[in-house]
Amino acid sequence: MLHHGMKKFAKETPSATAAYCDGAAFSYETMFDRTRRIATALHARGVGLNDRVALFGPKSINQLCTMHAVMALGAAYVPLDPRSPPERVRKVTSHCGVKCIVTSDASWSDDRCDMVIVSENELVSQMASTLCLPVDDPERLAYILYTSGSTGEPKGVCISHRAAYAFVAWATDNIGVNKDDILSNHAGFHFDLSVFDIYAALTMGASVSIVPRALDIHPKGLVDFIKNQSISVWYSVPTVIRMMMEQGGLIGRDLPSLRNMIFAGEVFPLSDLRVLRKSFRHIRMHNWYGPTETNVCTAYEIKEIDDHATSIPIGTAASGDRVWLSDDGEICVEGPSVMHGYWGDKALKGRCYATGDHGYLDANNQLNYVGRSDDLVKIRGHRISPLEIQACIATYPSIQDVAVVAYGDVLNELVACVVVKKNHPAPSLLSIKRHCSEKLPPSMTIDRIVVFEKLPTNTNGKIDRKSLQSSEMIRNGKIES
Repeated sequence: MLHHGMKKFAKETPSATAAYCDGAAFSYETMFDRTRRIATALHARGVGLNDRVALFGPKSINQLCTMHAVMALGAAYVPLDPRSPPERVRKVTSHCGVKCIVTSDASWSDDRCDMVIVSENELVSQMASTLCLPVDDPERLAYILYTSGSTGEPKGVCISHRAAYAFVAWATDNIGVNKDDILSNHAGFHFDLSVFDIYAALTMGASVSIVPRALDIHPKGLVDFIKNQSISVWYSVPTVIRMMMEQGGLIGRDLPSLRNMIFAGEVFPLSDLRVLRKSFRHIRMHNWYGPTETNVCTAYEIKEIDDHATSIPIGTAASGDRVWLSDDGEICVEGPSVMHGYWGDKALKGRCYATGDHGYLDANNQLNYVGRSDDLVKIRGHRISPLEIQACIATYPSIQDVAVVAYGDVLNELVACVVVKKNHPAPSLLSIKRHCSEKLPPSMTIDRIVVFEKLPTNTNGKIDRKSLQSSEMIRNGKIES
C-alpha cells in the first residue's frame, strides 16, 4: 500500500530526511507523526472507509502528510489545482462527493464551496491517538485525479493502490532509486507526474525535495535548485527542461549529483533533445509515456541519438502492462497500472484502456507516438480539452464563433480561432484570458487569438480543425495580441 513507506522508515531510520520543503528538512519520524495527527483529526470529523477528501492549496509537507493520512483511513484523496477558480473547485468536489476539503488557505470560506472546509494547521494541532484502521485492500482507491474530458467536463480518473504501486515499483527498479537519492518534485500534486516523485522516494527511504511555487517557471532558479539541493533524479515535462536550457543556463552547468533525467507528458523536440543529450553524456535520460488513466505504460531510455532519427520512441511496455496497437493504430494498454475507471462511470473491463493516441512500431520494435485520434491535446504536459475552453470563450459578449486548437512545431500553443460578431471590436488576448480565468485553471490558458471572417468546415459541416491547425490558415488569420 502506498502509505506504508513513511511508516516503515519512521521506525527503521527515524532521523533520515524524507522531504525538503521551503528550505527545511523533515525526517521520516516527523512526517509520520504529522500523518498520525492528521489521520486522528480527520477520523474525528467522520472521514472513513471509501470517503473522498479534497486537497486545496500550494504543495506543502502538511499536504503531503494529509495524503498519507487519508489513505491510511481507507479513503481516497482528490488533489485540486491550487490556482483553479472557485467554479471549477465546486464542480470537481461536487462531482465526486468529497467528505471535506483540507486547505492551507485561511481566506477560504463556506460560500466558495458547499463542502466542509478544514484547515491543515487545525489538523496538525490534533494530538495523535490509536486508531482502528481498515484492513489493506490493493483494489481500494488511493486517489482521484481530474483531467479534462472529451465531453468538455472534468473527468475523475480513479487510481487504486495496486495500480499506483505497480507503476512505482517498476519505476524505482528501472531508475535504480536508493536511500541516498534526492528526487525533485516539480509537478503539482494534482498532476500525475508527482506520483513518481513522492512515492518512489518514500517507498525506498530516499528524499524528495519539493520545488517552491515561486520557482515553477523560473528557469535559472530551477537550475540552481538542482545544484543546491543535490538533486539526483529530475522528472518534469519537456517544456520545463527546454525552458531551463534556453533561459536558465542548464547547458554547460556542472551538476555532479544529477544521474537521471526523466521527462513525460508531451513530445520533446528532437533538435533540443540532441543538445541536451550531448551536454550531459554522464546522465541517464528517459522518455516515459502514459495517459493519467494508465500511469506510465511505456518507457524508452535515450542513449545515443542517431543522426538520421526524426523522432524518439516511447519505447516498450512498462509497469507490468501489455501494450499493443489496434487495427487502426491506436495505442491500447492492459495491466496492473491501469485505472479502475472514471468516477461515476462503470469500471473498466479487464483493466483494458484504449488511449486515444496513435502510434507505430519502428524497425527495432520500439513504439513511436504519432498523435491523438480525438480532440484532446497535450499542452505543457497537461491533457486539455479544447471543447471546454471553447465553451468558456463562446460566452464572451463579442464572440460569434470559436474553435480552440493546438498549434506549433510540437503543438505546444493553444490558439483561439474566433469569428467576431458584426459591429463588435475584436477582443484582446488579455481580455479573453481574464474572462477564462474565472472558470478554467491556468493549464487551459490560451496563448494566442486569431480572428477569422469564417471558420473552415468539412463535408459534415463541422469545424475543420485540421485546416485550422495548418500554418497557412493561422498565418492568413489576423493575429491579436
